[in-house]
Amino acid sequence: MDGLRRLMKDKPVLGWAVAAVAIAAAAYFAMSRGPRDQAYTPDMMRQIITIRFADTGDTIDIPRGTLLRDIARGGKVIDPTRGIVNPKTGQPTGFPFDKNEWEAMVARINKDMKAIQAKHPGMVPVVEQTPAEGGK
Repeated sequence: MDGLRRLMKDKPVLGWAVAAVAIAAAAYFAMSRGPRDQAYTPDMMRQIITIRFADTGDTIDIPRGTLLRDIARGGKVIDPTRGIVNPKTGQPTGFPFDKNEWEAMVARINKDMKAIQAKHPGMVPVVEQTPAEGGK
């Protein structure tokens, strides 16, 4: 132990090099952990999305999390050509203004649904209703 102290005292560059390697390793591990897909973070779920209904021209603002829950509620693969059901007409004509965002959202949900069904054959994913929506 005394020899290591003497070495560090005589060559402080070695001590700084060891410290730099330790800090770099800590930074790497801190940056590399956690989910890679940030699509379902709380901040993203609170983001407001504007939906426009093609048949009436009406628009609604809805939090992303509510929209994702509503379109995933059936537990089946989602057809990206069918939009959100217009409450006035009952037709699936509502889409976000950004078509690419809609297609990415549907593709991500379909991928997640297929992964769940592959892990648990025969199981239909259920998206729970909140008490305010008439659930339990």
